[in-house]
Amino acid sequence: MLLGRSRGLAVASVALLLLPGCSGPEPQVDTARSRELAMQDAGRKVALVEQAVKRGRRKPSPARRYAREAARVTGTEVLRTDDTRTDGGVSLVVRVHGVTPAVDTSGRAMARTFDLPVCYEIIVAVDAMDDRVDEVSCPTGPPLTVSLDPELPGSVEDDLRRALPTGAAATEQAVRAAVDGLDLEPLVARQVAAAGGVVGVALRASQYVCLLARVAGGRVEVWRPSRVQLAPGELSCTADVAVAGLGRRPPH
Repeated sequence: MLLGRSRGLAVASVALLLLPGCSGPEPQVDTARSRELAMQDAGRKVALVEQAVKRGRRKPSPARRYAREAARVTGTEVLRTDDTRTDGGVSLVVRVHGVTPAVDTSGRAMARTFDLPVCYEIIVAVDAMDDRVDEVSCPTGPPLTVSLDPELPGSVEDDLRRALPTGAAATEQAVRAAVDGLDLEPLVARQVAAAGGVVGVALRASQYVCLLARVAGGRVEVWRPSRVQLAPGELSCTADVAVAGLGRRPPH
């Protein structure tokens, strides 16, 4: 009888161990190894941010331009920008999160997630060979509010007017090359079209940020349609509109 009772107790004990919450103490997190894995994930993420920041770069631009490129990378927070460096370059501090399953002291993945915020300073120098990414202490305060829409540089009208060829040199191909030579953010839409001896150019940063130009013989015209003219159902920011010369005068 005692033997049968002992067997019953043993079976009951095993059953209790299999019940939720009865599996014994939870394994201990290996913090050092979990942190190492999270840092690897953070490194991969900041590499994507660095690529985005420097995409299409021709020279150091205003720090806010690089901040926009960084902020477009999912999960990236921009904490600080600086374009007053004495070496003429610009820098920004970003925060990414290294995320990995935590591992226990036996190296096994656990159900819990190890989330490690890591800050990096990305420096875009005058000489691209001097660019670098450094891990830094995270600044205090909330992330900056960064608009994701690209901007047209303040000098773009004069830059475009100077760059466009005129006369017989103003072929569609030559005008396209001149537009491609401008220092514009990668997400600025660019169109070139020709019709009836006129070549039109459209640069579109967002719904209401549009620059149009047309080359007719030896004459170059550059203008910005008004917000009202760019409203839905009105003018589009296209090279065909530029060829036609529409939107040069504000509506009455």
